[in-house]
Amino acid sequence: MMFGGFDISHITSRARNVMIATCALALLAPQVAQAQCVQCAIVEQYNQQTRDHMEDEHDETRDWIDQEFDIWEDWLENTFVPAFNPPEYIAHMAEQVTTTAVYQVFAIGTLLDAKQSLEVQRIFQKKVAEAHRDYQPSVGVCTVGTTVRSLAAAERRAETTTFVLSQRAQDRQIGNMHSAGAGGGEDDKKSRLEQFRRRYCDTRDHNGVFMSICRSANGGRIATLNKDIDYNRTVDRHRTMNINFTDNQLTEDEEDVMALASNLYSHELFNRTPEKSYNDSSPQNRDDRLRMLLEQRQIIAKRSVAENSYNTIVGLKSLGSPASGDAAVGSSVDTARYLRIILQQLGMNAQEINLFLGQPTAGSADNQPSYFAQMEILTKKAFQQPTFYADLYDKPANVDRKKVALQAIGLMQDFDTWQSYLRIEAILSILLETEVERYQGTIENPGSAGGGGLQ
Repeated sequence: MMFGGFDISHITSRARNVMIATCALALLAPQVAQAQCVQCAIVEQYNQQTRDHMEDEHDETRDWIDQEFDIWEDWLENTFVPAFNPPEYIAHMAEQVTTTAVYQVFAIGTLLDAKQSLEVQRIFQKKVAEAHRDYQPSVGVCTVGTTVRSLAAAERRAETTTFVLSQRAQDRQIGNMHSAGAGGGEDDKKSRLEQFRRRYCDTRDHNGVFMSICRSANGGRIATLNKDIDYNRTVDRHRTMNINFTDNQLTEDEEDVMALASNLYSHELFNRTPEKSYNDSSPQNRDDRLRMLLEQRQIIAKRSVAENSYNTIVGLKSLGSPASGDAAVGSSVDTARYLRIILQQLGMNAQEINLFLGQPTAGSADNQPSYFAQMEILTKKAFQQPTFYADLYDKPANVDRKKVALQAIGLMQDFDTWQSYLRIEAILSILLETEVERYQGTIENPGSAGGGGLQ
């Protein structure tokens, strides 16, 4: 078999086929490349024709513009200007054209000014809407602001009551004049026994043995029986007690809390040392008396720390500011009226509200909530109303105001808790000091029977 002048009969059929295909491709490749080169030449020819056509169009356009400007210049010089006679008319025309142009600019400025004015009015209206939204307090914010108005005055009253009770306890133990303990422990007990028979004695106690001590049937003592030893009835169950040591009038609540304090603290008073004992000519006797006096005052100081917690609790429940009472309706501060509304929304009736806030005193038309009662409503009862949570669906600014108000109330509550911790710490410190004093006395005075000091 011949292929291209060569004998390929000796080659296998498969190899022959590969050889023939390879030779065919080699022969066809130049033809394909030649066809591609012809195609590129045609495209390049068309591109050159397009560029030539665009350049011709541009030249014609420039020539036409130059021709039109020449025509307009010729018209302006030979037709338009000579038409004005005299030539000053051209100046008048220029002035008129300028005036017209100024009016056109003025109209454009008016549009711009109107646009700016409308935008400013829109901003004002937007700010008014935002102010109406953000600066319209809700009922919840007003409730907090109203009920907190007399809180500072009530706190100051509580501090005054605490101070007076502490001073009274100190005068009683020291034996100052015009106090029940001025003459010593025996006089103090006689005075308290007389008060017990008159006010607190219950003929039913000890299977009727107290009948002879009480001297008469219970009768008018029913409401005050054993209140001198019952902390719950005397102090704990009340949120507001009729206690005000600034009016020089002794009330039943004041007498009860002082009687209870006398039984709880300093039940046994020190015997009064005669004044001449301190003027003893013997230095040893005089020093012994003075040492005994200092030890007595040390014990009184420790007792005052323990009694301070009781006095503070009574002070917190004493009457608040007079302006906060129900009788102050129409005044700038009448907190009790709004506190009653909060309790009414919780479903309380008038009797239950009086038990909660404190029954108005006899002969008085007002009720002055204590610091304790006001804080309980602010920190607890006000949040038990379903309307409080419904009012949280309010404007964002009002929600933020409520958040800040609640934070302020929380800070006040934290401060009260911190003061309570301080009192507890002081009491624990006194207990620790008392225990340490026993061992200290034993170590310093091992030969003494009591270990040194008063126990």
